[in-house]
Amino acid sequence: MIEAEAMKNAINAFQNQTLVAHVDNATFSTTAVQCSQTETEQFYAPYCDDDIIQHAAVRRIADILSLAEDNITLFEVDEEQRVLRVERGEKAPSSYEQLTLVIQELLTFYLDLEKEIVSIDQILYPVEIFGPFRIIVDKEKNSATVRMYSQFGTLCCRLAHVCVSDERSGNEADLAAGACDNDSPTIKCMMRIGIDCTKVDKQETFTSMGLDSLKTAELEMALQVEYPDYPIPTATLLTYPTVEKMDSYLFSCARDLELKTNKDVDACSNCIPLSPQQRRIVFICELEPESRAQFNEPVVFSISSNAFDQQKFESVLNCIVMRHTILRTTYLTDCQIITSGTESFFASRVSCSDPRGFVTQAVDISHTSLHFAVYRSAGRVTVCIVFHHVAVDGQSISIIMEEIEALYYGAKLPSPAAQYKDYANLVSQLDFTEKLLKWKKKFACREFQLLPTDRPRSAAQTFIGSAITKIVPARLQSCLQRLRKLGNCTDFCILVSIYKLLVFKTTGIGDLAIGFPSSLREGGFLRTVGCFVNTVPLLTGVDSSLTVQEYLVSVSTATNEARNMDVPFDLIVSELKLERDDGVTPLFQVLLVMDNVRVPSKESGITFLDLPTHFSKYEQIWYFQKDTDSLSIKVEYNCSLFLEETIADLVQRFLYLMAQLGNSPPQTVLNEVALATKAEFYSVVRKKAANECDFPLVCIPQLLRNNLLTESVLHYGDMQLSYCELEMQSDQIARSISNKYCTYYGELPSRDRCGAVFMERSLELLQVVFGIWKCGLQVVPFSLDWPVQRSLDALEMFANPILVNFYSAELTETAKHTLYPVIQKFRKAKPCRKCLNLIDPSDLAYITCTSGTTGKPKYVCTEFLGHGNLAQAYTKNFHLSSESCTYQVVNYGFDIFFADLSKTFANGAAMVLATELIPQIEEMRNVTNAYIMPTYLSSLTPSNIEQLGFLETLQFGGEAIQAKALQHLLKTGVQLYQEHGITEQTVYTAANKVKTRTPIPEIGAPFSNLWVLVRDPDGHLLPEQYRGMYYANGLGLTRGYYKMPERNLEITRYGNFGREIKTGDILNYHQQRVYFVGRADHQVKIRGKIVDLIEVGLFFVFNLVPHSLASLSC
Repeated sequence: MIEAEAMKNAINAFQNQTLVAHVDNATFSTTAVQCSQTETEQFYAPYCDDDIIQHAAVRRIADILSLAEDNITLFEVDEEQRVLRVERGEKAPSSYEQLTLVIQELLTFYLDLEKEIVSIDQILYPVEIFGPFRIIVDKEKNSATVRMYSQFGTLCCRLAHVCVSDERSGNEADLAAGACDNDSPTIKCMMRIGIDCTKVDKQETFTSMGLDSLKTAELEMALQVEYPDYPIPTATLLTYPTVEKMDSYLFSCARDLELKTNKDVDACSNCIPLSPQQRRIVFICELEPESRAQFNEPVVFSISSNAFDQQKFESVLNCIVMRHTILRTTYLTDCQIITSGTESFFASRVSCSDPRGFVTQAVDISHTSLHFAVYRSAGRVTVCIVFHHVAVDGQSISIIMEEIEALYYGAKLPSPAAQYKDYANLVSQLDFTEKLLKWKKKFACREFQLLPTDRPRSAAQTFIGSAITKIVPARLQSCLQRLRKLGNCTDFCILVSIYKLLVFKTTGIGDLAIGFPSSLREGGFLRTVGCFVNTVPLLTGVDSSLTVQEYLVSVSTATNEARNMDVPFDLIVSELKLERDDGVTPLFQVLLVMDNVRVPSKESGITFLDLPTHFSKYEQIWYFQKDTDSLSIKVEYNCSLFLEETIADLVQRFLYLMAQLGNSPPQTVLNEVALATKAEFYSVVRKKAANECDFPLVCIPQLLRNNLLTESVLHYGDMQLSYCELEMQSDQIARSISNKYCTYYGELPSRDRCGAVFMERSLELLQVVFGIWKCGLQVVPFSLDWPVQRSLDALEMFANPILVNFYSAELTETAKHTLYPVIQKFRKAKPCRKCLNLIDPSDLAYITCTSGTTGKPKYVCTEFLGHGNLAQAYTKNFHLSSESCTYQVVNYGFDIFFADLSKTFANGAAMVLATELIPQIEEMRNVTNAYIMPTYLSSLTPSNIEQLGFLETLQFGGEAIQAKALQHLLKTGVQLYQEHGITEQTVYTAANKVKTRTPIPEIGAPFSNLWVLVRDPDGHLLPEQYRGMYYANGLGLTRGYYKMPERNLEITRYGNFGREIKTGDILNYHQQRVYFVGRADHQVKIRGKIVDLIEVGLFFVFNLVPHSLASLSC
């Protein structure tokens, strides 16, 4: 241990050094040796567990910090460097005294601290730190350097080049040599009470010296009288039983007392707690030092060289810094320290370079809160002052600039009524419990939605930003005035209302949470400089059934309510205990700000410049900047997420909505407001007209009859069937079905009746399907994995159905018991005359179900009309002919089965029916075209995919295909087509030829006579840049859901483009291409079947949970 006098010298040496801080263009403390550059240093030391050493200093450091020895680890990196690692709780403090003692222990490895410390070149010393820390000690030639790093890895303490004298002081030399026992404080007291100390061994216990309990107690009393300021409780001599140990204890008491006596009270009195606003900023600066420039608040103005007095301006700026203590404040992890005028003196540096780079340089808040520079060019001076947001907000900057102008022109200003430190101390004592409960209630069960972006979000948040500015035309400012009168609200509330409506129209998100700044200035802090601004979430949604007036009032009410519940943002986030996502800011990602800009007079010759900082704190920040004559919109956006053209168009749409609302009658309902212009509407009309063409008005049986002369055959395993045989045998089956139907129901089959099919894939299945059509019925395919009861429920939906069942004897018996006609087998009959053509393209071809995995299925009615157009599109796009051979593998319960029939029989092509549920490559050798579901393709190995190279064209769709499988398929040379469509429009609407760089979600161009319309939540046409609801338009639209009139009304729309079907799919236009985004109803597809997740959840709740509870009760 160091003795008291040596410790005193060390502390005096620490305190007598002057810290020099040189930050970019501002130099502090002219009395100190100047440094050329301040370093923003992060912890680095190349140590590992092999470098751990055991040393007595570990125990002593553990005792100093009141920690277990396991929490202290000492590493010897090499002979000239040691590293100390201290593990403790994140909020556990380490005091000034403790840190000094720890540093002293580490310095003893390389310095003889019994000698006097004569110099320390640089000192950075904390009052205290919180949490774990690490210390590096480096040995130099005649000195040692100590660096301490906080739990965030940032430098928080430095003692550079600590040097000691070459010779020891006289007293220390005497003590070290043991020349005089009388210098021992314990021996002096022993002699005072009459104990003979001529032959005392300092390591001998007091008991062995012959001191009984009375004499020991007398010695303790003598020590207490001699050292009244030292803690010497009763039984101290039992704890320290030798002269040597007791002397060491007394010396340590002297050192502790010296530390308390010499502590810098003035410096500690300036250590102020951080406000909640500052705490968040300081934390981010330490956590993400590379993004510190996002908090730059630059003020840049240009003035004539003749009108600018640089010396006078520097004097004024330093005067402002002295007036407002927040501008001469530095920051540690948990507090802020006000520096003196000498330390915070500013001197500008003149430069000829571009100031654009200067405003992007981060302000190091551990040394200063602002920096500035002067740039000279031909006849002009550009002054750049960059404040850090931790010290100012928008109103503070206005106050500062007003005071600079006043002082520059000789005015006298009264002293500030309050300083920011008063606010920081005040707010640290406030209780926000009641307001936090209100916020927690507001956020209960709320889902946070993110804005769609042009580029995907990364795992870690980025801050690369850019900005665009748009002046609001004067005619639109009059619209703003009318809206202000209509809603009796502020300009800011109107602008917020327009923005939320814009988001609702362009994304469908009606309840997007946004943030807006709210100042916590109250009472005497109205003219105080500091960071008072707080970001407040605004949660109000858009109800498009409201009138414009009602909507403005609702947003105004919600905004005022949020302001009244103003709580520091970090406290809200902490209270909600949200699951943090490093890729986005919590609660909201868009900030809206209203700025009242003070424009200098023309006579002053001052021009304010808006230089970009290239940082964006949020994904989007919309600044509405208003001065006496104009209003401008500045959007600062994240370049990693948004394209410039997207933001520019959003601003233009914002102004268009402002005009729409401002020029509408007061009782206009929001759902009457459209975002697309008339020019964009007519552009869609022209494109749709250009996609129209003639198509064959035929039914699928007619396609078969038109190609009876083809030599192509149908294959199923080893069996074959020609077109003529299919025509003849389907005629016989049609005759049998008609006879059975007439016998059972006493009426002929008609176009509003159905024939249900429950069969495995085979050539006979084709005969049955064509036979049902030829007798005038519509086909209803039943999935083979349906239980019997579900099939019976489906039969009950239809009037006078007939069932063809070759698969399930149980279903046959049950159906007969419920009085339905069932055909199990067709008898061979003599050739009969051809059936008359009883069907028309406008008749129903089939009824398929869209769901049914967990509940009652919904049935979609599809006409023949769309198949004539689909067959034409497939022939053209997939290069089909009579020489082609198609492959049919999809379950006949899907509408793709009927598309396979259309494209085959329209071209007189051959067809191979799969013998298994999944494709078999061996039976596909002669196939040229196939539709295979993505689930199967994604499961193939690269070698299996390579075997598909004999195909000419391959179709897939309905689900996403895995990227790796797609890459291997592209290498085969097969022409790949990804299709997109809905069951409500005949099979598929669009196809996209897949190439190497084709995005998987891209759906391609629609087939002829079909069109893709994208509409907003209110059904209005959207401009092509935005995502919205997909409305199918053109040929082949479903007649509707069977026996669901209410649902049919919901999905059907009539307008300028004729009949449309609302699909539930969300599409997005990007660079003139259409992409599939997802489902509005959150449905997903599993192996081609649409599954309603809510329905699945209810099924589990009502079916599986009771069984689980029953088993538990047993």
